[in-house]
Amino acid sequence: MASDLTRELRKLESLARKANAEHVRAEAAVGAALDHARKAGEYLIEAREIIPYGEWMAWLRQNCTFSERTARAYVQVARRYDELSGMATVATLDGTSDRQLGLKEALHVLTGPEDPPEFLPPVPPDVIAELEALPDTASRVRASLADGEAARQENRERDRDELLENVRRRLERLAILFEGLGLGPRARRSLRALMLLVE
Repeated sequence: MASDLTRELRKLESLARKANAEHVRAEAAVGAALDHARKAGEYLIEAREIIPYGEWMAWLRQNCTFSERTARAYVQVARRYDELSGMATVATLDGTSDRQLGLKEALHVLTGPEDPPEFLPPVPPDVIAELEALPDTASRVRASLADGEAARQENRERDRDELLENVRRRLERLAILFEGLGLGPRARRSLRALMLLVE
């Protein structure tokens, strides 16, 4: 078990080093930035599969020299690299030559324009029906949760009552036993006190 943990920790350290190295290369090489960003994203995807749920951000801050936003961009480039490879070059502003697609252009392609388009395609009727049913679904879920809580409360009360009844029966048996043994008044008082507690 410890060796598995040690192996995973070493792998995570190695993946962080590799992602950081690709980050440096991505910043240094504009022409190859997209390929380095893809590689960094692949290392981050692999690391994220190892890191326990809820610990990704802490690991990223502790091990990587770049921001969460940059990490998300690298992961997005890695996941959608095939879409970008078809757009390998982009024309320069003056139109005199083509150059390799840079990281910023690739991210713009992946995320699309910041302003929404003026024309949106019509929403299919089945999607509209599902959206309209959401409030009703939410109220049914809330009602179901409330019913479940009420049932759990009833079960707890029933279990408590059964336990108390079981204790009462045992105390009654003890009372009979005490009387048969001829124990003194102090023992009988203690037994009565216990019985009062259970009632």
